[in-house]
Order: sequence, then C-alpha cells, then structure tokens
Amino acid sequence: MRIWLGVAVVLSSGCSTLPPEVLGPPPAGPPAPAVQVLLEVDYEPTDPDLDPEQFRPPYRPRLSAEPLLDSLAETLRRRGGFEQVLVGPDAQAPLRLELVLEDARVTLAGRNWVHPLKIVNLIVSSVLILPTVDPLNWILPGEDYALETRVRWRLRDGQGATLGRGVLRPEFRDSFAAFGLGGIAGRPWFYLGFLRVPECLDPADWAVISSQLEAHAQTVLVQSVVAAAEAARPETPVR
Repeated sequence: MRIWLGVAVVLSSGCSTLPPEVLGPPPAGPPAPAVQVLLEVDYEPTDPDLDPEQFRPPYRPRLSAEPLLDSLAETLRRRGGFEQVLVGPDAQAPLRLELVLEDARVTLAGRNWVHPLKIVNLIVSSVLILPTVDPLNWILPGEDYALETRVRWRLRDGQGATLGRGVLRPEFRDSFAAFGLGGIAGRPWFYLGFLRVPECLDPADWAVISSQLEAHAQTVLVQSVVAAAEAARPETPVR
C-alpha cells in the first residue's frame, strides 16, 4: 500500500519530467566569427478567453520572441562556438543566424501506460467500493500532452552565402496531473476514470496544459537551434 501511495504521489506532481538533452559537448577547435541572431515569431496564437464555441484546435500558445532570443544568445555564448553573439537588427557581425518560429501548438500526444491501470481502477472503485467513486483519477495522469514547435533557420555569411539552413521541429511532452482547488486534479475534462467530458477541450483548459509545458519546451527549442547553428559554423575564417 505504501509503495502504491508513493507511486501516486510521484505521478501527481504534474509536469516534472526533465527535457531531453539535445546538446553534446561544446564545439571543439577555435570559435567561429561573431554571429548576429535574429528571431521572428510568425504565427497567430490562440486567445485563451475565446468562446469555446468558436475555438478550433489546435491550441497555439503565445511564445514571445524576446525571452527565447535571450536564452538562445546566452546558450551560444556559454558554449563558446562563436567569438561573439549579438542580438537585434542593428547588430553587425560576419555571420547572421536568421530564425522564424513558424508554429507552436499543444496537442494530445497519446495515452500512456497509466491508462490501462485507470480502467482497472475505475472498475474496482465503482463496482466493489462505491459507484462513481474514483479517487485515483485525481492523481494518475493517463494521457501525455506535447508542445510542438516548428522553426525555420538559416546561417549566412557577410556576403549572403548560406552556410546552413533547415526546419527544426522541437517538442516537449509530459503527463498532466496538476491539482486544482480543494486537492482535486485540475483536469475538469475528466469526470470519471479515463472518460472525457467533452472530447475537445476548451481554450482555457489548453492554456492550463500549455503553461505546464512551455518552460521545458522552450529549452528544447533553444538547444535544437544551438545544435544546428554550431554544426553549420564555417571551418575557415569568414572575410
């Protein structure tokens, strides 16, 4: 019983999974010339106060360019792959890293290994104990949600030649079991066990889920961009 309660407490801690490590060791050899970093956010975020009747999935959170750009620049500087990392349109550098955040969306990634346990728990709770009583539903997250992003990037030299380019699709996923008012899980779209009410969540529900994923999702995004930029660094000095 104590073991089961311990597992339940761990599972009830919300989005506590650490993001996967995308970056390897810092780049070897001398640093590349200074780089100017530009970031544009080019998608329309969802209004969390939107009338649920007007909402159409997916839910797109508002990811701001400024904190992402600051985190990206700090990570690049810390790893030492470039002599300098400058931000903003007025900066001047031999290299230019152009980024466009084309999309960010929160999606249902799928049911996890807890889902079958919730079915058994529902049967045991409602048949053998008391109908409609399903306390473990409050703390057992049976679904995983993901914050998916799409970033277009290009590294150019001072003459405009492309040194590297591509599209990255970083994402972070986790289970969701945050507690709400009175100790009951903040998942109002579940009313019993694994059953949904309704199947489609409203914008406010998606906003709560997104808030649990955004910090780690932005870490994965930043690390993915840094890895791509470092791999595209010129091996010879840029004139």
